[in-house]
Amino acid sequence: MTSIIELNIARADAPGSYEIQVIQSPAGEASATFELEPVDLIDKLDELQQTLLASSISSRRLVGRGEASIRRVGQRLFEALFGNPQVAGVYRASYAVAAERGEALRIVLRLSASELATLPWESMFDPSTGSYVSRREPLVRYVPVPSSPPPLKVRLPLRILALIASPRGLAQLDIEKERENLTRALQPMINAGSVAVEWLEHATWPTVQDRLQAESWHIIHFIGHGDFDTDRDEGVLALENDSGRLNPVPAESVVDLLHEAQPMPRLVVLNACESSTSSQSDLFSGVAAALVRGGVTAVTAMQFEISDQAAIAFSRGFYTAIGHGRSVDEAVRSGRVAILGLGADSLEWITPTLYLRGQEGHLFDLTDSTSPPMPEPVLAERRSQAAEATEERDPATAVPLYDSVLAENPDDESARQGRARAIDAGRQAQGRPDSHTSRPIQESQPIPQPAKGRKAASRFNAPPGWPPPPPGWIPPAGWTPPSNLPPAPPGWNWWVDDAVPPSQDADRQQRVPSEATVDAQQIEYPDRLEELWTVAKQLPWSERGPKSSLQLFRTALSPGEQVVGVLFISSTFVLEIDVVVTDQYLYLGTDHPERPLWRDIRQQLSPEYFLTENRARIPLTLIDGPVETVAQQITLTGILRLSIRSSRADSDSSRLRAYLEQA
Repeated sequence: MTSIIELNIARADAPGSYEIQVIQSPAGEASATFELEPVDLIDKLDELQQTLLASSISSRRLVGRGEASIRRVGQRLFEALFGNPQVAGVYRASYAVAAERGEALRIVLRLSASELATLPWESMFDPSTGSYVSRREPLVRYVPVPSSPPPLKVRLPLRILALIASPRGLAQLDIEKERENLTRALQPMINAGSVAVEWLEHATWPTVQDRLQAESWHIIHFIGHGDFDTDRDEGVLALENDSGRLNPVPAESVVDLLHEAQPMPRLVVLNACESSTSSQSDLFSGVAAALVRGGVTAVTAMQFEISDQAAIAFSRGFYTAIGHGRSVDEAVRSGRVAILGLGADSLEWITPTLYLRGQEGHLFDLTDSTSPPMPEPVLAERRSQAAEATEERDPATAVPLYDSVLAENPDDESARQGRARAIDAGRQAQGRPDSHTSRPIQESQPIPQPAKGRKAASRFNAPPGWPPPPPGWIPPAGWTPPSNLPPAPPGWNWWVDDAVPPSQDADRQQRVPSEATVDAQQIEYPDRLEELWTVAKQLPWSERGPKSSLQLFRTALSPGEQVVGVLFISSTFVLEIDVVVTDQYLYLGTDHPERPLWRDIRQQLSPEYFLTENRARIPLTLIDGPVETVAQQITLTGILRLSIRSSRADSDSSRLRAYLEQA
């Protein structure tokens, strides 16, 4: 058993100030604020990287200096979280309660502030005990999700699909050496029959898809490169294409690929090797969190480059613990202890990180062939829970539940069909391709009613592919087309003059909706994307978002508006906001209107400001300061500090201003 102390760390009101809340522990709750400048620590990450790799070389004097720097960073992070007496008291009491119960104390970090996610919390050093926290207690980076799946029933051996990708043009991996290293780490478990490994070298999308469909896999172990794609604004894994060159696969697409496996693998290990030359820290953080949000229960990633000997030691300790039925957080701690076995000087135990979905750390229920089957009432309850999650378009919850049923009874056709429906429901919620037709699934919208006061009589105009409507038929108010009908072309005129013969309807369609069917603020104007991108390119490369995110505004600006500034605000794993300033309006937009932060923004601003659910337009008359100042701040520094005033007593823009300034 494991006791849990769960901490939520979020931005407070003042810059550089954060709020910590103990939201769960054996000793109660507590809260406090603390001051921290993440930039100061982020600037040291390259130095820490070199220190960690240098610690793998026997040199006491060099390593001694290195450990001192690691300890200083670790103590600073520890005191940031536990420096307040109330929070420290709850932590000490929780540790004592767990010890009395004979349990480990799992420390769960909810890092709501994105700039904190890149910090090496695994290095936290407790000066009162003279020990590193993650060497003594499991430490988990929590990804908030509605629920976590039950352990997957597995009859040994655990099946691992090991992928190696080394595209030409990137730092080349020694494939034979990488294979030898992991095989050496797993050999005792392979010999004991508790683990089976299959290798897929030069991994491409088709070959990975084929192997996922052909067999059942419990763990995916990826050896290769990862990065952050600024154009797509998300983490990517580097697979190979058919010619051996780079095929960057976005994390969202990796989730789709893993859904091809039945059951979906519960654990993914992302292993960056020493030959990777990128200096960015936590290369896999974006991928890891996205995989967990997409339904993978746990992802282990490397926040720094790791030496060969440390990677071997970690894999040996980690997989041995998993094979013995330990929880994944305990297994990561065992991997750290295995790295320590390389020598007292080694500091690379800091490098592994664990991202966990929910609080269930046991991924697998390891059984043998004589174990009794799961009772039908339990299976029925899981099918019911999965169906509810499907209705809520939450495949990340539904798919693992269906997988747990199929693991017990592979012939359960209702579970197999339910699993497919859950995946398509998730794609539909994101407007992504249907798994059967490969066509984008679009959310049905209510058909507009005919305009009132129209001089000419009008009749309903069915889009292409629809059956002819009965004469005089008018859709009921709020009626949405069924999903089996194809979507209407953009800008389709639903109502036309009754005097026009049906054969001429196609000639009367316009890409720009008429004022009779669409509110004036939703009219599409000429495409301004290239002009927006020209302004955006004035930003430094590191502060520039992807061109694709400006699609939100490409037809939103009237011909008379002049673009004076563009800003990209990226709050990793929380929200991405794009800002455009013209000589008339401030525009806000996001590709993720479903996320809580954007919903909160919508609640704080008057409805009249919103053109669509993911795009707002605020008149500059409500913004203090000259437009030139706003434009200079945006294009030169990428920092937006606006004072938005409102005539309303409750200042419906104050919270928005706080969000923008914090971001």
